[in-house]
Amino acid sequence: MSSDATKMVEAFVKDPLSYDRFGPELISNQKCVLNINGHEMSIDEAVKMSDIEKSLLDEIYHLIDAMTKAEVNFSKGKKNLFRRMFDHLTGSEILRKAQLDIYNKVVMKLCERIPDHFKMLTAHAEITKGLEAIYAQDIHQLEVFIDVVESYLKNKNECDYSVTSNEYMAINRLRIRVNNFQGVLVGLKLSQVQAQMSYETAVDVKDSLRDIKDNLLPMWEGQAKNINASGVCSGIDEVAHEKFKKLVNKLNKNIR
Repeated sequence: MSSDATKMVEAFVKDPLSYDRFGPELISNQKCVLNINGHEMSIDEAVKMSDIEKSLLDEIYHLIDAMTKAEVNFSKGKKNLFRRMFDHLTGSEILRKAQLDIYNKVVMKLCERIPDHFKMLTAHAEITKGLEAIYAQDIHQLEVFIDVVESYLKNKNECDYSVTSNEYMAINRLRIRVNNFQGVLVGLKLSQVQAQMSYETAVDVKDSLRDIKDNLLPMWEGQAKNINASGVCSGIDEVAHEKFKKLVNKLNKNIR
């Protein structure tokens, strides 16, 4: 790469006006369809898909919220006489049972979409990982090219002999080009960081979804099964309740 870059720099100095495109061919500049970590798409399409849709995060949060609201409405223990009379007069028992039924339906409905979300997040992680690799490759190419140009300019500055007017013009153009390359390099590094952050977000959300499916949902279902027809739960222990709350707090931090 460095030898090719050196030849290109020397040719540019000899005839700068003949170069419409000077510098390494960056993959991230290509407009054609590429294989990005197993997904056939253009760079522009991959960049658009690199952000997790807010609607997906909102749906996962809504699922956790529905479980939480149902869980805190589970009435623990048997009712005393005063509680039974109060519930009978106010109708709160019926309301609580109706709320539990609504939350149950919401949870079940949202859980049906978990497999689709897994597929979407897996594809998202693969695409963003592929983008990150492309940016890393482009950064390496550009850094090598910039080093070659800067070494050439440094060598010219240290030479005792005077350059021709054409060479002087070409070297000035070269300085302008290398400054432009520096700007492109900054942009590529920023894009690489964004792709990496997006990848990590996808992995975190996917892990959270797996945690919901494998841990939170079984805990929630275990509590829901203990609800009798009147909405009274007789089998929830405080240890399970605390574990549930801790897991909910952890998941909410990851999603939000």
